[in-house]
Amino acid sequence: MLKALCFPLRKPSRLLSLALMQSVLLWLLFSVIDLSEDHPFDWGALVVTLLLVLVLFVNVNWMHNYLASSLRCTYSGRMSLPRLAFCHFHVIGFRPAVSSVVLSVYFLLFLAVTQMLPFPLQDYHFAPGGMSLGEALNRLAADVIAVLLVVSITLIYFVGLARFAAEGRSPAFAALKANLRMLLNNKRATLRRVLRQLVIMGIAALVFYFGAEVVYEIWPSGLDDPTEGLHAAITMAVALFVALCVLLYFWYASAHLVAQYAIKIGLAPPQHKRSS
Repeated sequence: MLKALCFPLRKPSRLLSLALMQSVLLWLLFSVIDLSEDHPFDWGALVVTLLLVLVLFVNVNWMHNYLASSLRCTYSGRMSLPRLAFCHFHVIGFRPAVSSVVLSVYFLLFLAVTQMLPFPLQDYHFAPGGMSLGEALNRLAADVIAVLLVVSITLIYFVGLARFAAEGRSPAFAALKANLRMLLNNKRATLRRVLRQLVIMGIAALVFYFGAEVVYEIWPSGLDDPTEGLHAAITMAVALFVALCVLLYFWYASAHLVAQYAIKIGLAPPQHKRSS
């Protein structure tokens, strides 16, 4: 756990570079969305839509390739994030391209969970004025089944991603039966991986929660719209950059957990096995 939390901080400049790159891409995305309001139903709208799709695809493909490169760093014994490189923007193949889109969904899910984790228990309030004990138990059972399903699919996907990083072969994504077999054959390691991931996400949720409270208290009034002036734009840009630094820190700490788990269940490439 401690190694995972320290992993993104071994080279702080690289984490800052990632946050800066993501900030630029997000600002570009917001600019394209604003531009789309000026061209709702003409050829300009088609150009804007293509730009939007291009920016999104470049971003998700870059995040996917960089995450795979981060896993390889851990496999090889390098305990820091890799340098940014042009190869991270290459489209390797159809399956990795589809996997990059899936990874973007998990990134948004990761963000959503860290924002909402402190609040779900508020939905379970018993009568009077709320649900009965039986209704609460039924609700809890349905939620547990849904969570287990999401966790299982997530684990299968990230085992495939770990295999892709280790083997460099895109068919690893489609080997659902083999990936599931690895999970079932390593139940104890899988359970530890899930629990450690929950701890990291819990820490992230607390950081975001208390961070939002602090920002709410110190945020200057009248700066909710970056178009209101240079001061507002700079303030919003700095806030976005800091938020992305925190988010990417926990994201790549979680990636280190994936790499540790992959090594534990025997997915490490030969060079790691020789050095172990």
